[in-house]
Amino acid sequence: MSINIIVTNPIIHRAKDRLAREEYYKNNKRDDMIIFDTLVDTGIGDDDWMCDFCNVNMDVGTVDEPLGLLIHGSYALCEPCVESSKEKYPEEFIDTQVCKCCENGNDIK
Repeated sequence: MSINIIVTNPIIHRAKDRLAREEYYKNNKRDDMIIFDTLVDTGIGDDDWMCDFCNVNMDVGTVDEPLGLLIHGSYALCEPCVESSKEKYPEEFIDTQVCKCCENGNDIK
């Protein structure tokens, strides 16, 4: 069974994730020959989200007026892909929860 996470503010969520990864690498080092971290190494914008199933750009709103999205397992999904997946695999969407970092507000410090 996959875990479904609702990300209420995708821009802040990504900023928090990137900062946490950068802090982890700063404290624990990393071997660039082995680890490639898409979020840290590519410069993807915090507001640049794509559906992992169909590759369409997803509108996530703004920091002040966010449009939430669903992460299914580890895949960010657009609304049509969420609906299609729910129809095909309803048992995969029984458990849904709000992201822990998103529950703690929009502070990225």
